[in-house]
Amino acid sequence: EAIRDCEKVSKLIHLPLQSGNSKVLKEMNRKYTKEQYLELVQKMKDKIPDIYFSTDIIVGFPGETEKEFDTTYEFLKKIGFYKIHTFKYSKRKGTVAEKMPNKITNKTRIVIAKLKNGLIILSYLTILRMLSSLKQLLPEQLVFL
Repeated sequence: EAIRDCEKVSKLIHLPLQSGNSKVLKEMNRKYTKEQYLELVQKMKDKIPDIYFSTDIIVGFPGETEKEFDTTYEFLKKIGFYKIHTFKYSKRKGTVAEKMPNKITNKTRIVIAKLKNGLIILSYLTILRMLSSLKQLLPEQLVFL
């Protein structure tokens, strides 16, 4: 309610997703599923209709298939993020993933480039939706923090 009721609080929430595929999330040792993530986003959208989200996505996690990646891409479109930070998987010493087969390939790098291009379009459409919902403000109503 604080976000909804206070005009000085940003309606942009950064909520890291990492992957839009529950199997990949489990392999990443995340403690949530994509369904739980969607439920949280929907609760916030129900309470704060003009809320927007940014997120982080990791592409090329060891063993991630093209089908699993496609699930992530479709999930990103479903949420309609304002901004998406995309990262290729990078090995971290001492993690389970470090020892997993199927490391990132050149094909995965191409997929990342396609993803970034597609997400730019998704973000642009979300920005247009945000702009269309803005009220016309008078200069004296603007608040600079």
